Amino acid sequence: MRNTEPISLNDGIWQSQEFLLSLQFLQGYWWGELEANTTITSQTIILHKMFGIDNRKPVQKMGNYLKLRQCDHGGWELYYGDGGHLSATIEAYITLSLLHVPETDPVCQEAYTYIISRGGISKACIFTKILLASIGIYDWKGIPSLPPWIVLCPGWFPLSLYNMACGGVWVRSAFDDQLRQKYRV
Repeated sequence: MRNTEPISLNDGIWQSQEFLLSLQFLQGYWWGELEANTTITSQTIILHKMFGIDNRKPVQKMGNYLKLRQCDHGGWELYYGDGGHLSATIEAYITLSLLHVPETDPVCQEAYTYIISRGGISKACIFTKILLASIGIYDWKGIPSLPPWIVLCPGWFPLSLYNMACGGVWVRSAFDDQLRQKYRV
């Protein structure tokens, strides 16, 4: 039976350190499985197809992995038990299509039904729409845009990427320094 008595902060830190050190290999490293949702697999395959390097990697094996991760409801999840995620399902479906899995395959049929029942591509997240537009499956006109100079606005400006949600953080981290250097601001 686990002890449920509260412990001090220092004891908690010490116990955490002891636990992590117990997992460390003698050579000084830790080894564990890196697990992620299927969007990474889908996006990797799509990018390999886009760049024409899919013949260099085991993309068919990755496609088999995607098929195994489909849930009973027909979709794919971002995390266990989330009930399915539309964008993850769209990306997996498109990926399987790019791998020439026939539309008559039960995996594709269930995914299609899931996607349509949740509103289709128009309800997907912006990153999925950008990915699909990049490979010609979605119209760029369906993607909201901001004028590029918005990136240059300072944090105190009423419309600033610094005040937007996580998408703004991602955009800033990817482009902010490059644009500021280019325009010397």
